[in-house]
Amino acid sequence: MNNKLHILIAISLLLFVGCAESRQSDEEEDTDTGADSDTDADTDTDADTDSDTDSDTDSDTDTDTGTDTGTATDCVCFNAGLDCCDGCYYEGTDYVCDSQYEEERECAPLDTCHGATLVRYKERYCDGIVGGCTGAAAIDFGTWHDAGTCGTNEVCLDGDAGVPSCDLDLVQCPAGYGDTICQPGGVMPDCPLGGCPAPLPSMNQSVTFGAIGPGEVIKLDFYVVTRGGFFPGMPFTDITATVTHGGTVVNLYNGYVGEVGGLLGNLYDFPVTWYVPHAWGQELGGVWDIDFEDSAFSGSTVFAVPFDLTQWCFTIMPVGAMPVQTSGAWPAPAVALGNISVGMVPTVFEMQLDDSVDATGSDVWLELDITHPVDTDIGFGIIAADGTNLVLKAPVDPTVEGFYELTGLSTSWMTGRWSLQIVNTGTGSATVAILNSWSINVGTLPSGSDAGMDGGK
Repeated sequence: MNNKLHILIAISLLLFVGCAESRQSDEEEDTDTGADSDTDADTDTDADTDSDTDSDTDSDTDTDTGTDTGTATDCVCFNAGLDCCDGCYYEGTDYVCDSQYEEERECAPLDTCHGATLVRYKERYCDGIVGGCTGAAAIDFGTWHDAGTCGTNEVCLDGDAGVPSCDLDLVQCPAGYGDTICQPGGVMPDCPLGGCPAPLPSMNQSVTFGAIGPGEVIKLDFYVVTRGGFFPGMPFTDITATVTHGGTVVNLYNGYVGEVGGLLGNLYDFPVTWYVPHAWGQELGGVWDIDFEDSAFSGSTVFAVPFDLTQWCFTIMPVGAMPVQTSGAWPAPAVALGNISVGMVPTVFEMQLDDSVDATGSDVWLELDITHPVDTDIGFGIIAADGTNLVLKAPVDPTVEGFYELTGLSTSWMTGRWSLQIVNTGTGSATVAILNSWSINVGTLPSGSDAGMDGGK
């Protein structure tokens, strides 16, 4: 039974193989000679024009705003304001932290008038380990540099301590037109509170010139420490000053109180600049003396207040710099006008004539305008620039005139400071008086005017 089954299976396999080989042989022999001419021609010309562009411009950036407070671990100093610290590290030992650590001065060699002064310095360096300028100094000084020049009439002198000074030398460096000579001043004591016995406190300043030649105007500048207070008579009303040259004496300052009268009119400096033409045409060489005198207690405090002149300067104005005025009117500044206080203490109004005014051969008069209901309450006088004191109207005189001729002046030069002093003896609010204007006039007295020292009466 089994043998028969095996024989059947074997026969089946042989038949299957044979059929397969026969099929394969048939396929190899079948040759397709037909040509496939079917061509697929795509004639669609529609171009793809889609230009859609992604325009998303999202620029969102992540900004870190956090502050890093950490400190670099290698920094050794943090204060850039120190001489030897750059904010992190110490400067090296070759870094100059003080360019003028030590100085040396001297006069320029072979220099005379208007001499030059020189200066040079030693440098100092950092020490590399601290922020302060504590390192070594240079061994040698640097080069010399110009440290300024002396005045035109000064020479440079090396002092004993190695400090040069500029000293006035009017022999080696004579003064001329346009030169300014400045010198230190001095201190004049005040009269004591209890009185001012003779001799009065005084102070002299002087300068001596060689031959200069005939001149015209000199200018004096005084630099005085300010006085002050809140009651009449406190600033410089106790001071007089005169200038003397040869036989000419100029009453320069006559105890003035300021530009505005009244209670608050006394907080003023001593006037600085004065023009003096009184030696016009004379030889300007020789000795010039300026004499100050204190005549009373200053009154500013319970303590005496000295007259402190720190410096004064003398200038020889060039010829023709200030022409002579022989006529004109010099009105007081508007700030000097105002109410006239009631009482016997004068209200003081002042002005300075800096022009070179010569009244030789001319009339001189005061012109003024005072508003007041009662003329007999008003009295006034004037102190001229030359120091002449003129009483022009007593309170009992019936009328305040518009013009008052000024006669008896001690010089024809009007240049200087003028002081108008007015009293108002009335009482009550109806007695208010106002000074509207005043002026000093040089020329010909207005026709028809009967003005005079007696007020025209």
